Amino acid sequence: MTCAIHLDSIGRLVCGHEDGTVVMFYPSQAATVLLLSPRRFTAGWPQHCILKKHVGRVNTFLYPNAFGDRYDNKLLLSGGEDFTVRLWNLYAGCLVTTYSVHGGPVVDLMAVPKDLS
Repeated sequence: MTCAIHLDSIGRLVCGHEDGTVVMFYPSQAATVLLLSPRRFTAGWPQHCILKKHVGRVNTFLYPNAFGDRYDNKLLLSGGEDFTVRLWNLYAGCLVTTYSVHGGPVVDLMAVPKDLS
């Protein structure tokens, strides 16, 4: 795991990995499986979603809704070693768009402050 973010408003944990995958899951379900039945993982349990579009390491996440209600709560941004920022729809579990105008790896993402339009 190379980066992680907990999305309080929807109760999910999102983890980025060295191979470019982004995994979303409910941490309480994963903990239950690990603590109560560590040998009973199945393909669909705990409920999770794997997003595969980055080429190489995922470095950072930004959940804009955490900074204000003016941002859609279903959107998450990720930045990676592949010089891209990717916009994900968390509810549909799919890529919305890719921004690739960067001259190097994306190592951090920031939201626009509330007092700017």
